[in-house]
Amino acid sequence: MYFDNFLLGVAYFNAKEGCTKCTCEGVYDYDGRYVIFNDTNAPANEWFMNKKNQVVKFIKASEHDNNISVFGQEITNVTDFFVSPFPSRTINICLGDITYLSCYEIVTSPDNIKCKLVAYGIDTNSEYLFIPLLHTLS
Repeated sequence: MYFDNFLLGVAYFNAKEGCTKCTCEGVYDYDGRYVIFNDTNAPANEWFMNKKNQVVKFIKASEHDNNISVFGQEITNVTDFFVSPFPSRTINICLGDITYLSCYEIVTSPDNIKCKLVAYGIDTNSEYLFIPLLHTLS
């Protein structure tokens, strides 16, 4: 993996210019030691779960006076993917329908982000299975 970064001429994947799929520069959070990319054409960086267990679509991040604000839209209709042997939301796995994406923008700080989510499309065009990206769980 490090060799790939060397060949591609990019820093490691969590550097401000490190995403090989994006063309934007990220916003670095020095406290959390991670980067948020503002490229809305980068679906890998589009979903996260906050500490209120809300599934949120990332819109943008901005930095002002060394404070980072993360903007997004919540999916208002989230359900368990399975209920046996325990509800899937216990381990942060859930189903969400993006037609229920709130029209209101929420603003949070990186400290209130629980994890990034992987979105896997289910049978319909609007229903997704959301699974936490394990190395991002806080």
